[in-house]
Amino acid sequence: MTLMLPAVIGLSATQINLFVNTFFASSCAEGSVSWLNYAFRLIFFPIGMVGVSLSIATLPVVSNQASRGNIEELKGAYISTTVLSLLFTIPASAGLIFLSQPIVSLIFEHGRFNAHDTLMTARALAFYAVGLFAYASLKIIVPVFYALNRTRYPVIGSFVTVLLNIIFVSMLLEPLQHCAIALSTSLCVLINFLFLSVALYRAVEGIGLSTCCKAF
Repeated sequence: MTLMLPAVIGLSATQINLFVNTFFASSCAEGSVSWLNYAFRLIFFPIGMVGVSLSIATLPVVSNQASRGNIEELKGAYISTTVLSLLFTIPASAGLIFLSQPIVSLIFEHGRFNAHDTLMTARALAFYAVGLFAYASLKIIVPVFYALNRTRYPVIGSFVTVLLNIIFVSMLLEPLQHCAIALSTSLCVLINFLFLSVALYRAVEGIGLSTCCKAF
């Protein structure tokens, strides 16, 4: 129960963000909600392939190490997994940014999905891709907090991102329209990852160069 409650609260923050994004998107040009949905489908593929798969593989390892009090080994496992994630997601992010339009055109442009829809979806995809590495890294770092029984940090991060998302979208909506939502999402995920990284650094009393070397 002590682990399930923070997870439920964190999920509620995700649902609030989804409602906020849908609300703002509905005030943009017709088709904005669909463009964002199509773009996020594409961005979630590398997140699932890299972030989710690595987090599933890492969770039992860090949980076992945390239960045994092997913090140094836990830090090494986290670092090696995160670096591996970055090696995959940073090139993927660059590819999705520079090839967003051909990718969207190849996958979606048929029937009622026309060239204009391709362009608008590709723009959203490029902004989503900015935060791809942070999306995947969050999937890895959050289970570490659960293993350490420090669940309040992911919950705090989730609700801070809700507030920041509202602020960022409100500021960027007029010049960027639906792309403001994609950019805001990436910025919020990046800030959340930085917040959790600092929190983890303090929780495990630092991650030094020697720990990074041991991870490899």
